[in-house]
Amino acid sequence: MLDILDTKDDEDYQNLFDIWISFGQGFLLVFSINDYESFEFIKAKYKRIINRKHNKKCPILLIGNKRDLENERVVPYSEAKELADSWEIEYCEVSTKNDLDCQKILEKIIKNYIIIQEENKPYKGNPWSFCLLCCFCCLLCCQCKRF
Repeated sequence: MLDILDTKDDEDYQNLFDIWISFGQGFLLVFSINDYESFEFIKAKYKRIINRKHNKKCPILLIGNKRDLENERVVPYSEAKELADSWEIEYCEVSTKNDLDCQKILEKIIKNYIIIQEENKPYKGNPWSFCLLCCFCCLLCCQCKRF
């Protein structure tokens, strides 16, 4: 079972964020490539995840959304990639509006989760249960709400 929790950037949910981190077994940190503030915001979320997880290994991907708005880009690909590399995680860019590579990132995070579970056997929980916490600070601002 795959549970996806979209935390948004909503103050009403910030008090619950640490609880969600505790239960999260994988994290997609999503920012908008045409909004530098969302990129900066993700950095704080990453630190909260790492601090709350006490450096337990869990899959995390950094995702640049709105690839379809390349002409409005303010976060350079190289800067986002460099940040992901410094965190030792993967960086991908998607367009939820045009459904570019959305399935690919879900497959990557699940694959990374399975690899980590294999490395950390014996796993006492249900191996088919996976809670994915998505920190969407751009909150899929396009019309298409699927991810």
